Amino acid sequence: MNGLNRVYLIGHLGADPESRSTSSGTNVARLSLATPRRVKRGDQWVEESDWHRLTAFGRTADFLVQYGRK
Repeated sequence: MNGLNRVYLIGHLGADPESRSTSSGTNVARLSLATPRRVKRGDQWVEESDWHRLTAFGRTADFLVQYGRK
């Protein structure tokens, strides 16, 4: 796979996925995902979240809308 990057995000949904269809009938799902990370502040470790806005198409969108819940 030349020139293709693959990223796996594991986290928590910020809200239930939003579903819509394109004019050609392709299903689209939009969602926000929080991925946690730990950072050290002084002597303590603090958990912070990075937020990602994602868009999925086709069967992946169908799966997320059916099974993805906050």
